[in-house]
Amino acid sequence: MISKNDDLVRIDREQKDSKHSQKTLRAERDAAVKELKAMKRNYRNCAAVCFANNKTILAEFKSIIPNNKSRKTTTPTEPETTTNG
Repeated sequence: MISKNDDLVRIDREQKDSKHSQKTLRAERDAAVKELKAMKRNYRNCAAVCFANNKTILAEFKSIIPNNKSRKTTTPTEPETTTNG
């Protein structure tokens, strides 16, 4: 009976440790992503200044990933026609 209880305590402790490790790793990952985004923004701003007169080179620094912002799409509606008859 004691060994079962010890096993449960050990497993619970391991689970808590892995949750803590997961939080720590996520924080490190988020910090690295934030740093990379800042570097990317700096490179693009620098390229915009350096290659302002050369559009072909400047185009190489544009993102290939589409923007995540939601766009409002308006579908043209046809005017309703009434018929006499």
